[in-house]
Amino acid sequence: DEYIKERITAQLLAMNLTLFDAMRPAAIALFTSVFEIHTYGPGDVIVKEGQAGDFFYVLVNGAVKIDSETGIHVELNTKGDYFGEMSLLRSDPCAATIAASADATLVCIPGENFKQL
Repeated sequence: DEYIKERITAQLLAMNLTLFDAMRPAAIALFTSVFEIHTYGPGDVIVKEGQAGDFFYVLVNGAVKIDSETGIHVELNTKGDYFGEMSLLRSDPCAATIAASADATLVCIPGENFKQL
């Protein structure tokens, strides 16, 4: 729905995300024009460790939990927290499994668009 996308775009810009600091206005415009909105329920797996990364994710609301086989356990629950960039930039498999720990709304940028930023 276009209305929801416009509201989330406004929220993203209002968050003053550090990832926007180094972006030119054209890159920010691309970011806000290509994102998808994904929602997840508690326990839903967003990213599975070892799989190829397909998206860059920004948390709009809710919470996600990061767990890896190497013992990393982190909870992200702040608007604007993001993940997925390392596997896209390095073309490496995802280093952790990330699942919603509460209802979560994420802005997702497809990998091919993220690389253009």
